[in-house]
Amino acid sequence: MHDMRAANNETQRSIVKTLSYSDIFGYPLTKEEVHRFYIGRKKTSKKDIWENILILIKVGVVVNDCERYYLSGRKGLSEARDKKKIYSRNKMPIAIKAANILSLIPSVQLVGLSGSLSMENCNEADDIDFFIITSQNSLWITRIIIYSLLLLLKMNRRKNDNFAMNKICVNMYVSEEELEINRENLFTAHEITQLKVLVNKNKIYERFLYANKWISRFLPNSTISKQKNSSKKNTHKKLQLINKFLYWSQYLYMRRSITKERISLAKAEFHPKDKTEHVLSLYRLKSRTALKFYNFIVKPNQDSSMPINTPGY
Repeated sequence: MHDMRAANNETQRSIVKTLSYSDIFGYPLTKEEVHRFYIGRKKTSKKDIWENILILIKVGVVVNDCERYYLSGRKGLSEARDKKKIYSRNKMPIAIKAANILSLIPSVQLVGLSGSLSMENCNEADDIDFFIITSQNSLWITRIIIYSLLLLLKMNRRKNDNFAMNKICVNMYVSEEELEINRENLFTAHEITQLKVLVNKNKIYERFLYANKWISRFLPNSTISKQKNSSKKNTHKKLQLINKFLYWSQYLYMRRSITKERISLAKAEFHPKDKTEHVLSLYRLKSRTALKFYNFIVKPNQDSSMPINTPGY
């Protein structure tokens, strides 16, 4: 009985952590989403998570509002999610149209929705964030083509635009030869897991997930692909030279205005306001507060306690 109680307490604490993270974005989770974005030490079944959600609801730590779950004391989140869902669904035809156009570019291997739209959590005035994977040795060639095409179609968001409602912002490019994202933290793991794929050529999305297996250390219930990156190396010398030339020319042009953007030959992260540290700091604060309340209400056995400052959490 003691072991079962300890396991349940650990699961309950992980559910509290999961809801603490979603609370940063004012986003209540469905039962399936609690399972998918579960922050814990190990993979946990839907049945186990559901049984422990019911316990947390019973003791007043978690609220069930229209089959969406969030921490107690946070009223109105379900209604807010409904409103943002409408805004998000109004943006989807624009996103799909743009993705279909970009898919015609041979070097575009993947187009994915990232950020708030991938979770249907947009405000009406938000732009549309795209994540792009390109074929080998073509990232900077592809970026020029995408930028020019979106400019021609009047769909692109410019860096200093204060109002960019429904504009396309390609905030990250990754080249096929370097699929691993070397930023192993909860925020990045969540962004990868919530990515909504609109274009997927040659199973590149599955290969991308395989290259980032590390996300399971943060989100153990996340899908782990078995599709290794087995693509042949592109040794086309002229293509490599053109790509390098465009990389350096674009880098030199952008150099003076670079803030927190990360740019290399095989990756380009256009996040002038990187949210990672801000979100993780808020998460640590919210999860500590929520777990203190949980400990006060439930008073779990000390043997079953799972420290919230475990590395990676």
